[in-house]
Amino acid sequence: MTKTISLNIENHIFNINMKNIVSIPWEERPENCMDVMWRFSQNPVIGRYQIPSSNSIFNSAVVPFEGGYAGVFRCDNKAVQMNIHAGFSKDGINWVISHDPIVMQLGDTEKLVPEYKYDPRVVFIEDRYWVTWCDGYNGPTIGIAYTFDFKTFYQNENAFLPFNRNGVLFPQKINGKYAMLSRPSDNGHTPFGDIYLSYSPDMKYWGEHRLVMKPSDSSSILEKIKIKKDIRYAVIEIPKTINRFVVLPSNNDKQYIILSDDVIRYNLNQIFNIFDYESISAHMIKITRDAQLELDSDLNKSFLEKISSSVKDRRIGEPVRFVYDQTIEKDTLKFFLHRMGIDSKDSLIPGG
Repeated sequence: MTKTISLNIENHIFNINMKNIVSIPWEERPENCMDVMWRFSQNPVIGRYQIPSSNSIFNSAVVPFEGGYAGVFRCDNKAVQMNIHAGFSKDGINWVISHDPIVMQLGDTEKLVPEYKYDPRVVFIEDRYWVTWCDGYNGPTIGIAYTFDFKTFYQNENAFLPFNRNGVLFPQKINGKYAMLSRPSDNGHTPFGDIYLSYSPDMKYWGEHRLVMKPSDSSSILEKIKIKKDIRYAVIEIPKTINRFVVLPSNNDKQYIILSDDVIRYNLNQIFNIFDYESISAHMIKITRDAQLELDSDLNKSFLEKISSSVKDRRIGEPVRFVYDQTIEKDTLKFFLHRMGIDSKDSLIPGG
């Protein structure tokens, strides 16, 4: 059986044939589960010690292959050195992962000796499987290779200069060019979050870099976490696409609702359970950014097009309005205003 999924991206239609769809492991939603996604009851499918040398195995990239499945896996060894290994499975549940890391053959590049490899992705394009991963080459960048059988891999030139992560190839060319999403970063794990789209005619030279996504201008909850006498801050973004009101189960013919903000507040202990903190507090904030609308004499754009462009600019404009919970601590407010570059000339509005 073959299932076709159609995606519309930048006015291009992608028809993706998902072969062997009936054999993909599936488990029905557990009773009383309201989650969009739910965990397989037999997790973990692959244990951290699946191969003799591994300390952990995760961030797998799996595709249908020859009636079963093949994949590339991040396997950290017992010295916590990161590398990628190939593996095969007949049913997607029981896996045989190579004990040795993938040894790259030369593709369109001279021999590159990376410091590490991790977080692979795999996609089939035209006649071969392409693999991308975070490649250590004087800092993190995006490595590229291809394979026909998941036994021999041919490495290409790295896609970009350091620093970059999370390269994801589109499953089809766009106007005859390969396309990739990536997330420029730095040498650490700074949460930049901006995602760029890039094109290549030959999977070697990449350009036409375009910003397609960045953290949105929406309401957030600012957390203040006190960890062993050290104060740290965290921001949880609440996307505009999420309903601000959550309907709770009815009780005695009464219907109750709760703000999504309060749902987050009541679950802070679970969100930050990896920290050994003494206390935690949360406050709501909302930021409005500037987007000047120039009503010039340009006749090439309609009035609506100018307004639309101005509204989009609000995502990256200077902050001009800052609404905050009036119970927020003074040092927390001061810290956040400083980091956002907001001063007394901007509109500061305490809320309820």
